[in-house]
Amino acid sequence: MPVPHAKIEQKAFAGMAGAVTLQDLIRIECSILATRAVRLDRGDISGRIYFAHGRVVHAEVGELTGEPALFEMLGWAGGDLVIADGLQPREETISRSWQALLADAAKPPTTNRRKSPAPKARRGSGLWQR
Repeated sequence: MPVPHAKIEQKAFAGMAGAVTLQDLIRIECSILATRAVRLDRGDISGRIYFAHGRVVHAEVGELTGEPALFEMLGWAGGDLVIADGLQPREETISRSWQALLADAAKPPTTNRRKSPAPKARRGSGLWQR
C-alpha cells in the first residue's frame, strides 16, 4: 500500500483529505488512537512526530527531541507530509497529554517553552531519513 504524500500550500499541511493544520492533524491522530509516525518536511529540514495508541510519545527535528522538537514543528508554516502506520520511536520523550501540549503551543513562545536552538538540517536516504 503506498504511503500518502502531498505538497502543501501556505500555512497548512496537506494530506489525503486536503490541507489541515498540524494542530488538527495531532487532534485527529490522537482521537482515532493512532499508532504511526508522521514525517514533516520543510525545505531541507525534516521532523517526525510519533503517536502510540492515541498519544504523542516522541518528536524529533534536527538535534531537537521531545517537546522542543514538537513546538518547533508546530511553528512551521507548512511543508510536506508523509504518514506511515505502525511505526514506533526508539524512545518516548513526551509524556504530557496532547491537549496540554496544544494548549502550551497556543501560548506566546515566551510563556510556553524554553528557547530552543534552531534545528540543523538532516539529510539521508529512505522514507524516514531525509
